[in-house]
Amino acid sequence: MISRVSWSRGLLILSLFSASAFAAQPGVIAYVANAGNNNVQLLDTASGETLNKLYTGAGPWRLVKSPDGKKMIVQNWYSETSAVVDLASNNIDAVLPVRGPSVYDPKGKRLWTQSWPAAQLQAIDAKTFKPVEQRDSEDRMVYDMALWEGMLVKGQYDPVSKTGRRAFTDVLTLKLDDPKAYSAFTPAGASPARLVVDPTGEFLLTANYDDRDIAIINSLGDGRRISLAYSPRDIVFNKKGKQMIVITWAKQSDESEIFTLDTDFKERPWPKIKAQNSVRLRGGFVDAEMGPDGLLYVLDQLGKRLVAFDPDSLQEKKSFAVGDEPWAFTLRQVSAAQRAALAKKTKARRQLEQIIAGMQAKLTPFKDAAFTETLTQKMTDIEALKAELEKQAKKKNVDEETAKKEIAKKLEQQKDVITPVKTQIRLPDSVRQETPEGRVRLAQGGRVITITKDGRFNSTPRQELLHVLYTAPGLSVEEVVRQLAGDVPGSPFLRNGIAVDIVRTVKEQSHTFYAIGAKQRGEFVSQLWVDAQTGLPLDLVEQYPVTRSRSPHKEGQGFQGLAETKLHYHERGGRYFLTEMTRYLDGEKLGDVVISDVKLDQNLSPEKFRLAALGGVLKPHSKPPKTEKAKNTGPGLAVASLGTAHVDSPLDEHPPYNSNPPTSGHHTRYTAEPGVHKLPIPPEVQVSNLINGAVLAQYNCPQGCEELVKKLEALVDKYGQVIVAPYPLMDSKIALTAWQRIETLKDYDEKRIGAFIEAYSGKKHPHNPEDLPQGGDEDGMMMPPNHPPMQGGSPMMPRK
Repeated sequence: MISRVSWSRGLLILSLFSASAFAAQPGVIAYVANAGNNNVQLLDTASGETLNKLYTGAGPWRLVKSPDGKKMIVQNWYSETSAVVDLASNNIDAVLPVRGPSVYDPKGKRLWTQSWPAAQLQAIDAKTFKPVEQRDSEDRMVYDMALWEGMLVKGQYDPVSKTGRRAFTDVLTLKLDDPKAYSAFTPAGASPARLVVDPTGEFLLTANYDDRDIAIINSLGDGRRISLAYSPRDIVFNKKGKQMIVITWAKQSDESEIFTLDTDFKERPWPKIKAQNSVRLRGGFVDAEMGPDGLLYVLDQLGKRLVAFDPDSLQEKKSFAVGDEPWAFTLRQVSAAQRAALAKKTKARRQLEQIIAGMQAKLTPFKDAAFTETLTQKMTDIEALKAELEKQAKKKNVDEETAKKEIAKKLEQQKDVITPVKTQIRLPDSVRQETPEGRVRLAQGGRVITITKDGRFNSTPRQELLHVLYTAPGLSVEEVVRQLAGDVPGSPFLRNGIAVDIVRTVKEQSHTFYAIGAKQRGEFVSQLWVDAQTGLPLDLVEQYPVTRSRSPHKEGQGFQGLAETKLHYHERGGRYFLTEMTRYLDGEKLGDVVISDVKLDQNLSPEKFRLAALGGVLKPHSKPPKTEKAKNTGPGLAVASLGTAHVDSPLDEHPPYNSNPPTSGHHTRYTAEPGVHKLPIPPEVQVSNLINGAVLAQYNCPQGCEELVKKLEALVDKYGQVIVAPYPLMDSKIALTAWQRIETLKDYDEKRIGAFIEAYSGKKHPHNPEDLPQGGDEDGMMMPPNHPPMQGGSPMMPRK
């Protein structure tokens, strides 16, 4: 049984470091894994300068340093790889086909790793980075690992399931010296997603993401809990283990807390623990580490910054801007010479820039372009189908004339499918595509908005890389590198990208190629192949975010996540333009694409590409709310409830809302992050936030209203659970919505807006039990791909 240790807050004691003492500290480099931008940022914590960026794969989420401090494993969630980086040179020495988590043994000879959510455990030789041992188990969805008391400890967590997460309440302990051993279960808490061993090495601590507690477990499996605040994220030790620091952040909150505790882990039978200090701050804290300079460093995912605190007073000392969706960081002390070496471009990066420069000299440059992409899909093998139909006719003993008619009729139904897509591109990275059935797709920066002909829209991460090859001649070399890597400001998690710091020369028969993004042929990752003789891109492989639960080659699983495009060009005046493509999905031919009606530099209007205005596709519409007699008085109008039914996607059909913006009704199981949004939020997602107690402040300014937007965005710093976003589909200039409440305004009114937010913010509302997800997803979730050229997208993170 696990008993509880009560928590009482201590007094805030201020203790300031002097500026001169801080300046005297050795240089410290922070390596920050920015999952939205597909890079590891090398940040100088003295100057705040970004020295370099490493592009090792898509969606870096974990960083694991070797015990000797010479290597770092960058684990990439999206591309399901772990890149081995030489910390002295920034070179990528090897790539492992696992996304992690991983842990080194104490001597640094082996790296034990799994690939979430699979159950297979592997041991990797730390010198050769080759597998040396492999074990099958039933331990799925392992999210963190640690070595403790000679055992491998695993913590399970499910961050992505679409229909409700499985509840894991135990840690798994496995004896590594017995290859046939199975894991034992030890109670810990809800979702023990972060595992830490105390400085004495005798106790295991777990940060339980779906709980208020951290657990302390001894070698006998007995445990105690310390209640702090919801969703502990990390546990670090300071002062030789005499001070324990815990950071917490609940995903749907815009505030985090830091707790410090006086600890003595040599005390028996249980460590002596006493509350010391705490502070609540704006932001979403996800990772922490004590620095060599004596400061506590904390990664703020919501605020996109790395913050340094005095560990005693918890007073902020300095902060640094980082990228989008930062998930992890680690610190490293370096000399002046080492710092200078880390800022230099690697050999692979220099080679890549030469390849891109050669590519630009061959391709046709433009500022904007319009053309038609016509995809011809052969739906089946006609000859094979004809043979099968004839065989069936003989079995059924059908007469020859009748059989011919039936076969001809069925073959007629198998005509090629021809899909023309009107495509417009504007530098640096804006794309607009329109299909015959009226669907419009807008891509810009890190986002894609898909709009249906009946007025629904959805916002998803941008995934395609093909259009980077179109725009490459008109961009700087550095910009092409970032675009290929998916390093675009404002990108969400799960942004596609190539590991462009991997470049190799491949000779096959009489031909030479440059392979960018893959260490060897056949790797299941995004990659680009360039002809070394012509300088033209020949083959683009794009990996899409499909989470597989077991074997990546399991039959019947549908799309496995790999799209390939073979490229063909037309030469005119010594320059080349892409004219034909052959598309493949998981090695099977999808069809051929012909590019026609090409028009360059037509000065296309930027408004056609602007995501915030939905590209001008949809116009504002009036929807007076159907009011009802309020059961209780309060700000705004009371609107009749439309219930709490779910839809899988904002693009799904459902009955219309009774107000604009909506205040109840059909909604997704996913919510938008609290805070400021620069793009419209689909109404189905808006309702999902409202039912969880959020207040939305939305605006519609076709001609722009910079001052108003600044005032509305300031609400996020003043109030909790407020979402500010544009919404071009409403008539009013400003609309405030809460569950079954709406307030519209012509101009900013601080008093009315404040009263509305204070009345309704944080008030959650019950779902209809029939609409709630039932149980977990046993096999994990397959996120739908963004099939070329127009389909899909990937869902937002699930709501807790």
